[in-house]
Amino acid sequence: YVQRLGFANAGTQGMLKTGDGRYLNANVSQEHEMRRMVEALGHPEWVEPLIGDWKAWNDEANKEWAKRISDVLLTKPASEWDSIIGSVAPAVWCRTIEEWMASQQAIETQTIVEVQDPTYGPMKQAGLQVRLAETPGAIQGPAPALGKDTEEVLTDLAMRRGRT
Repeated sequence: YVQRLGFANAGTQGMLKTGDGRYLNANVSQEHEMRRMVEALGHPEWVEPLIGDWKAWNDEANKEWAKRISDVLLTKPASEWDSIIGSVAPAVWCRTIEEWMASQQAIETQTIVEVQDPTYGPMKQAGLQVRLAETPGAIQGPAPALGKDTEEVLTDLAMRRGRT
């Protein structure tokens, strides 16, 4: 795992390597989250001793816990741990761009949308990443071709500066 600095880490935070060489990004830093994660790993007997060492900032014990957790994570691929741990604690499989763009979550939340480009046909692109109640915004279509809006943009800038 890639250790974060500045706080006690018992192997429940950071980029945690899994059995297929991929990573799970875990941000398990609260006791209730840690409890759920360790139970999801299949070791409920670890919960109380791990939490005790973690609360005591026992660095040597935390290194041992990190090794134990790492060994368990190496038994399954990231996609499986995403389902197992991600459903009960803040942890997610680190996807490639292509995997994210094809994911059910990206499509259902419209963070990735398909637009019709006049030159290239159907294309996926980033959708709205932030939605605000009073200014919801919308994707207007594909990006304009290079130079298509130059005159309009320059005219708008000139008008804003009082030059027409």
